[in-house]
Formats: sequence, structure tokens, C-alpha cells
Amino acid sequence: MSGGVRWVHVVSVGTSLLANFERLNGGSAAALGVTGWSRVGPSDPVQELALSRSRPGDPVFNELLKSLKGDPRTYSAELNAFLRYVSLNSHAPPSSVGVLLYSTDTGTGYLCASVIHKYLGGEGYRLLSPKPVRVRGLGRSEELFDDALANLLDLVVSRITDWSGKGVPVYINATGGFKAETQFLVIAAAIAGAKAAYYIHETFRDVVELPLPPLKIHEGLEEVVRRFKGVGGLARDEFEGLCYRVGLDPVELERDRKLVVNLKPRKWLLRLVKQ
Repeated sequence: MSGGVRWVHVVSVGTSLLANFERLNGGSAAALGVTGWSRVGPSDPVQELALSRSRPGDPVFNELLKSLKGDPRTYSAELNAFLRYVSLNSHAPPSSVGVLLYSTDTGTGYLCASVIHKYLGGEGYRLLSPKPVRVRGLGRSEELFDDALANLLDLVVSRITDWSGKGVPVYINATGGFKAETQFLVIAAAIAGAKAAYYIHETFRDVVELPLPPLKIHEGLEEVVRRFKGVGGLARDEFEGLCYRVGLDPVELERDRKLVVNLKPRKWLLRLVKQ
């Protein structure tokens, strides 16, 4: 195993900590000025304020951490799933469990991730980054969506590939964060060799595991993408000819699946296909 780490958990963090803190401590939330923070949009000025509060010692940070320590599973949906899963599967002691937290590119998301990061470190879990990974562009806007997915591959999925290559099983905690991006992570993680994903089921109110079968990108699509990488771009006739040669329909790639836009593969697809 790798440095004493026997299991790795990649955790997508949303804003459940802020939402539950307000729900359970309305007076304190109002006094701290965080009422409604879990519901603000990515461009709201509150995001910069929340980011400035994401440091130990800040009153907001300290109060969130205090509540989390008192009842982690009630205050954090992400920890509810994580702590239940590691208990059910005997992932112990904490020093043998590696954890990578990542958040959206928002102040509220990063604040919640920072508090959870501090909590897990205090409980003895092996933090695999000195601070939560803030994925640039993630959750910001439709215009940044493609870049955000590419950044997610660079910052998170690349590490899953490394750990899986070392024989360390990787698990995806898909409870928090934006659902579209989290679903993308689960699929990409399966390609990278992750073992399973898990989350708290809304109906069962308990953790549910989704085994991840080994996935592979279509060999023909890999060849098309590598060809783009090699020359930087293709003319229409070259692109269509290559697609037909490897058994792919260029119309499906462009119009239906939107894997190629304006004769360029999506940025995240370029990252996902190795040289």
C-alpha cells in the first residue's frame, strides 16, 4: 500500500453544513450573519465574504467547527455518508484512511470544505492535500462548465488514477456538491479505476453503495481524440473520414453527444484520453 494508506475516499463537498447550521441554530446563524448563505448563487457578493471566513480562528469557521464536532453526521451530509460507510466497511484506523476533499469554485462551498477538512484532520484521518481542492470554474457558470470539468480531471481524477495504479482502492463520496458535476466525476472515476461510489439515499436514509464496473473509452474515439492532439485541429473532411474509418458516426459525436464542438474535442475529453 501507499505510505500506510489502505483506502482513499474522494469527497465532493456542498453547502449542507451551512444549511444545517442555520436550520438547527437559527439565532446563532443570524448573529453571525450567515443566514441564507447555503442558498446564494455563485455570483452573489456573499461568496467573497464566505471565502474570507474559511480560516481557523474566524468566528464563523469556529462556530461551524464546534457544531460539527458535536454531531458531525447531523450537520454534514458528506460526513453522514463518509462516517457511516467507513464504519460499515471497517475502514480503520483513521490513520489508514486517506481523504481528498474538493469543493466548487464558490466561497460557501470552500468554507464548508475547509471546516470539514479541519474536523477530519482532528479525528486522525490522512488528509491527502494541505487544504481542500477548490476546482476552478466548478459551479460558477455555464460558460465555464467545460473548463471546470477539465480542471476536475486535472486536480482530482488524475490522483484517482495514481492511487488505483498503486493498488489502493478508491471510493467516491457523491453526496454533496452539484449533481451534474458529481455524476461526471463518478463516470470519470470509474474510467480511472475507482472501486465504488456511495451516498445517502433520500428514501432509505442510509448509505448506498454503487459498485463501479471497469469503464473504457471507445477505442475509435480515443484514436480520433489522439489525432486532434497530434495536429491541433482537423478539417471537416479529415474528421469525418477518420470517424468512419474507426467505426464512429461524426454526426453523433457532434450533434447528439456533443463530444466534438466546432471541430474540436471537448476540453475534458482531451484530458480524459491519454497520449
